[in-house]
Amino acid sequence: MLGVLFAGCGLWIYYGVLKSDWIIIIAKLFLYF
Repeated sequence: MLGVLFAGCGLWIYYGVLKSDWIIIIAKLFLYF
């Protein structure tokens, strides 16, 4: 279940990068935590 959620977030971030740059900042925050 957690794996599916993680994959969903990763996919959302992947498409988010194609549309905006602020999503990259959020992605970096997740990497720190």
